Amino acid sequence: CSIQLLVNVSRSSSAMSARHSSNGMNFFLRLSCVYTLYGHPTYVYHATGQMKAFLDHYGWRWMVHRPDEKMFRKQAAVISTAAGAGMKSAIKDIADSCFFWGIPKTYKLGMALRAVKWDSVSPKRKAELEKKTDRIAKKIARRQGKVPVPLKTRAFFKLMSLIQRNGWNKADVDYWKDKGWTGSKRPWR
Repeated sequence: CSIQLLVNVSRSSSAMSARHSSNGMNFFLRLSCVYTLYGHPTYVYHATGQMKAFLDHYGWRWMVHRPDEKMFRKQAAVISTAAGAGMKSAIKDIADSCFFWGIPKTYKLGMALRAVKWDSVSPKRKAELEKKTDRIAKKIARRQGKVPVPLKTRAFFKLMSLIQRNGWNKADVDYWKDKGWTGSKRPWR
């Protein structure tokens, strides 16, 4: 499947939407494959409140609770822009959740656009952003269905498996046992 996404990064309201906003920054990311994309502005050196609420809402899908086995076969792209700085810490918020959801490969792109409106971004900067996003898209397409689960994820999953054998949350324990994950079965096999 070939998918083209428009991510609107609004600097004035720190909101994200698929609609065009005259006070926002827009960019396209073209990807071909099964993936997850998280795009957001940087707001005071972190992800926006809306993005944090999204991450908190899906905390129940972390490996320690009830992970979705499909996530162990996905790739993620986390993209954050800012007029100036702070993208690294903003991206870390989301990349951490990607790890705890079991996503084996997360691509990260932070870019200072040096402007508060998309129309004010220089053509050179726009071309650089497009080049970087195209590079990520090509990597994702090339690795589709071939991303190995890293040792760190396997070790963390094993630890969670041991905890869930006699865990403290009945819903989590039942989920893990129903999946067979407290034994030798793994979601990436």
